[in-house]
Amino acid sequence: MAMVLVPISLWLWVAPPTFLGPTPIPEISFERREAGIKAEMVLLVKRIEAWSGEHFGRLPVNLAETGQEHVDIRYLRLTATTYRLRAEIDTATIDFDSTEDLDEFFASARMVIDRGGN
Repeated sequence: MAMVLVPISLWLWVAPPTFLGPTPIPEISFERREAGIKAEMVLLVKRIEAWSGEHFGRLPVNLAETGQEHVDIRYLRLTATTYRLRAEIDTATIDFDSTEDLDEFFASARMVIDRGGN
C-alpha cells in the first residue's frame, strides 16, 4: 500500500494537477476600476453635500470632518464653495470638480457597471 501512496503523494506535492489548485482571480480591467472609483466619488459627493447642508453651506476642511475618510480618493477644498475629488489609477488621474454635473461625470461609469464583467 505504501508503494502506491508514496509516489502518488510525491506527484501531488511536486506537480499537482490544475483541477486541485485554486482558481486564479481574473484581473479587473482599468475600465472597471475607473467606474468603481467614480461610483465611490459619487457617494462622497453626496456625503459632502449632506454635511454641507447640515453646516449652513460650509464645506468641510477635510473628509475626516464628514466622517468619510478614503484612502484612494483625495479631497481638495479649492474655495469656500468649491472642492475637487482626485484619485489615481495606474498612471491616470480621475478628477471631479464640484462645479461639474455629477450625472454627466458618472454617465460613462454607469454604462460600464450596468454592462458587468471585468
